[in-house]
Amino acid sequence: MIFMPGTRRNRFQARRTRSQMVYAVLTCRCLLGIVFAVSAFTKLRSPSAFRAFSSWVDALPVLPTLPAAGRKAAAVTMVTVEVAIVGGVALPWTSMAGLLLATPTLAIFAGGALLTRRRQPGIPCSCFGSSGKPLALRHVLRNAVLGVVAAAGAAAAARSGTDLVAGRSAGIALSLWGAVTAAMITVFLDDLATFRTGFLPDNGRRG
Repeated sequence: MIFMPGTRRNRFQARRTRSQMVYAVLTCRCLLGIVFAVSAFTKLRSPSAFRAFSSWVDALPVLPTLPAAGRKAAAVTMVTVEVAIVGGVALPWTSMAGLLLATPTLAIFAGGALLTRRRQPGIPCSCFGSSGKPLALRHVLRNAVLGVVAAAGAAAAARSGTDLVAGRSAGIALSLWGAVTAAMITVFLDDLATFRTGFLPDNGRRG
């Protein structure tokens, strides 16, 4: 048997690359799972919360031609898709489907937020329950960035799979920590924006 000096190094590099991909997929799965879980919970936590969300959907200018029943069905569909994404990314053997479902869903959310902001400024953001904050560019960008995360996670999963055996406990823990941190920033984006605005000097504020 001929010994090839580069073979061991190549195998080590391949294992390292696969581990990094596994960590990336795990981070994407957890981030999206937490965000969509919070989003779905705020809409389903009580009948009144879902009625408020349905009323918000009914007021969206991007659904002008749908009858009342169709708009209610749109609200049910949106929540159902969110719950399906949470269930999908939660399990390794369905995580690819969850990531693939999240990608176009977030693209639609981003496009809908952009159109709503342009056609009827002042409509509040109801991504995470009732909010007094109107839809803004940050909400569009939030959905767009999450869509990129979902697409990247699906691409990484296609290359490396979703089996955590390839990873190590320290890497897995770091991935989970990063996902939770990013999810909290995503969920409380409006609060962070308000907090930042509150510390701006008077001559640096707008509107």
